[in-house]
Parts: sequence; structure tokens; C-alpha cells
Amino acid sequence: MRAALLTSIALLSLAPAARAQTASNNQYQAHSAVSQTDVAAGDVGDVAATAVSGGNVYAVESNGAVINADNAQQMDGAASADAAASVNTSWGNEAVAAAAVGNGYTGATTSGGMTLRSFQAGNGDTHAGATLDSGPAANAAVSASAGANVAALSADTGDLNAALEQESNGRVDAATRGSNAAVYGDSVADAIASANNVTASGYTTTSTTSTTQRANGEYVRANV
Repeated sequence: MRAALLTSIALLSLAPAARAQTASNNQYQAHSAVSQTDVAAGDVGDVAATAVSGGNVYAVESNGAVINADNAQQMDGAASADAAASVNTSWGNEAVAAAAVGNGYTGATTSGGMTLRSFQAGNGDTHAGATLDSGPAANAAVSASAGANVAALSADTGDLNAALEQESNGRVDAATRGSNAAVYGDSVADAIASANNVTASGYTTTSTTSTTQRANGEYVRANV
């Protein structure tokens, strides 16, 4: 019995220790974050216009390690993104997209667990607008997305434990407008607006999340 116990202790001492990763993020933005794209074209094949705006954005990723993370983000300014395209004729694809985020956090782990404590406060307005004015086109797509606080978590073959708090105190709006003389294929338009948004996904994982969300702004709206 004693020999077996000593053998077990020896094997444990030889086993490699689990790797660990610590991530601490503290971001504050007092002013506005603005992105604007305007495209004017005559007769073209394909045309695209994109505008992306982010007040505070952070991402952490790990492979084979356990992540222990703390996140604090506060956006006091406004985040806005506007993309517009004016086209005479397009023989191919037309795409206009705008995305604005006040606070954005992304955490991903593969073959390792994740423990996260996160607080996000979006105190300013968040706006995204996409506009397309065009003659004939083969395909046309217009998209706008606005989020005051966004957190996206994923764990592949590892446990996920997260405590998240999100507070939105500003107005949030996303708007798209598309006008084509003719579209011979597909025509798509979408608008997504969210004050607080959390997604947690996993594969072969045990996920435990505690989420507190508050939205105190005047409105959250999406128009197409």
C-alpha cells in the first residue's frame, strides 16, 4: 500500500501543470468615436462601402490554457458609423454596411476554461446608418448594426464561468435605406439595435453565466 501511494505521488509530481493566462482590461473613453464612408461610382462591376466605429474594444484568446479575466469598459462619448454609396449602374454586387459599438468584449478559449468578471457602461448614444442609392444592379445588400454594450464568449472543450454586468444610458439606433432602379438577383436589408447584448457558446463545455443588464436610455430602435 505504501509503495502504491509513493508511486501515485511520484506520478502526480511529474504531471505537467495546467497552463494559465491572466487578462485584465480597463478602458475609458470620454469622447466620441466616429466613422464615415461615402462612395460615389458610375458604371462598375462590384461596389462596397463600410464604416465601423468602436469606443472601447478588447479581445482575448487562448489555446490550451485556462483564462482568468477581468474587464471594465466605460464609454461616455457617442459611437457612430455611417456608410453611403451612390452608384449609377452595377453589373455585380452592391454592399453597404455600418456597425457601431460603444463597448465590445470578445473572449475565446480552446482546450481550456475561462473565468470572466466583466462590467460595461455605455453612457453615450450609439448610432449606425447605411444608405444605398443605385440604378440597376445584380445583387444589393444594406446592413446596419448598433450596440451600446456587447460581449461575446466561447469555449471549446473547456468550462465557461462568467459574471457580466451591462448598463446602457444612451439612445441606440440602427437604420438602413436602399433604393435601386432594378435588382435582377437578391436584394437584402437589415438593421439591428441593442442596448445590452451577451452571447455565450461552447462545444463540449459546461457553461455558467450570471448576467445583469440595465437599459435606461430614451429608446432602442431599428429602422429598415
